[in-house]
This record gives sequence, C-alpha cells and structure tokens, in this order.
Amino acid sequence: MQSLTPILSARDVDAALVFYRDVLGFTVDYKLKDGAGKIARAGLSCGAVRLMLCADSGHADPSTARLGRNAQYGGGVELYFQAREVDGLYREFAARGARVQGPPEDRLTGHRTFVVIDLDNHRLEFAAPTSAAAA
Repeated sequence: MQSLTPILSARDVDAALVFYRDVLGFTVDYKLKDGAGKIARAGLSCGAVRLMLCADSGHADPSTARLGRNAQYGGGVELYFQAREVDGLYREFAARGARVQGPPEDRLTGHRTFVVIDLDNHRLEFAAPTSAAAA
C-alpha cells in the first residue's frame, strides 16, 4: 500500500466543496459530473492530505441517508488530521465560520486537539503534539 484517500459522502457535493475549500483551506483537484451535470465526485488536497467527496445519491429520502449515523459524535465518519500546531488553525477555521466544538485542549495522549463538524456531520479532529510530547 502507498496511500489512503478517504471518501466522504455528501448530500450536496457543491456545498461541501465550498466548505472544504473556503473554510478548511483545501484545494479542489478535480470534479466529476453525473449525467445530469451535477458534481458527483470531487478530489481535494491540502498538503499531503487527500480526500474525495462523493454524492450520497443512494438514498431518495435524506432522513435515511448513511450520513450522520455516528451515535457518539453525530457524524458518519471521523477523521484525525495531524498538524504542526492547532491554535492558529482553530482561529482561522472559526473566523471562516467552521462549526468548531470548542477551543483546542491538551489531551492525555500528549496532543492538543480541536474538532470541526462538517456540513454532513462528519467529525474532523485536528491534533498537534504538545511541547511536552515532542520532547
């Protein structure tokens, strides 16, 4: 294996692209449209991180969609992003309107983390080692 690219289901890929690009700072690498001309799949990157967004078209009724099914966190998927530091990211994301779940906190694992919930209730945790963990 050489890499991993998570695929996140999105009720509205266009809106999800705007969120990941404008709020979280990802670059849109490509967009694939369906027969009706709607974006069905898109690829994103931010540094070494790669993601795909895919239309959650398998459910006619949004209330039965597989999104938002994680009982503990309220999201269908949880992603853990490693960063050099998180306080600046937290300020940037909050200023751009991200739904953050509180300010960064030091964890017993030796990491400082904060959480963003995306438009489809996927839980995105951003973490950086604390200075004590790096020593």
